[in-house]
Amino acid sequence: MQPAPPIEASFRQRFCTHFGVPLADYHAVLLRHTLHPHARWLHRVVERIAPGWFTADRALVTEVSTATAHRDLHFSLEDYNLNPRNRRFARRVLRLCISPRRFERVCDDVWVASIGL
Repeated sequence: MQPAPPIEASFRQRFCTHFGVPLADYHAVLLRHTLHPHARWLHRVVERIAPGWFTADRALVTEVSTATAHRDLHFSLEDYNLNPRNRRFARRVLRLCISPRRFERVCDDVWVASIGL
């Protein structure tokens, strides 16, 4: 087991410590963990057909990477949910995007584990 990150550690450091992944793999691993299950299988195909489709999702992953307070994660997720790109049919109905519920659960699990609760 890796040592717990310091209290002021960023979410990226906490996530990588929790899952035992290199910092360089943070974006890809968090995106893969938080996409809707069927979107995990389709995301590479969708990216080839519509480059930039997951821009809003990648922006969320990048935005939370520097968070040093738990509440910042939830503010970022609220902004993501209000993003107009997430109102498109394929994102809203077909759910070819991050699952906000899954994203929040992963973030909460990482945060709680990193502070030792």
